[in-house]
Amino acid sequence: MKKADFYILAGADEESRQQFLGKLLSRIMRTELQVYLYCADQFSAQKLSERLWEFQATSFLANRLINESHSARICLGWPEQHQPPHRQVIINLTDQIPDDAAQFERIAEIVTQQPDSLVASRERYKRYRTEGYEIQHNDMRPKQQ
Repeated sequence: MKKADFYILAGADEESRQQFLGKLLSRIMRTELQVYLYCADQFSAQKLSERLWEFQATSFLANRLINESHSARICLGWPEQHQPPHRQVIINLTDQIPDDAAQFERIAEIVTQQPDSLVASRERYKRYRTEGYEIQHNDMRPKQQ
């Protein structure tokens, strides 16, 4: 069965979202899974890639952009360069669901308290439910306070 995980954050800012993304990726990297980050555009993907390489003072999250040839378990793509190298985990960082989302074993959504983001997240949630996904809510708000 297709699975969608929604991570509900307390913050409304992009910094909170990126900090949580780093923690989520660190957790996933302890497994053998590969992750595809679906970004809004190439600029966003490049900025996020740089940030992941500098995630913490004592560690980094090795990654590659979809148009780079080196190997990494975290790959970043965007609509114009959407060619996922695997179908394990996709983290959707856009307001739209990628057309091929159902081909992934898991899809993750990070929801901030920003009003436009909440509206778009609710629409994606409805679509996932309509398409028969098993949906898991992960309310991170109590843990972030």
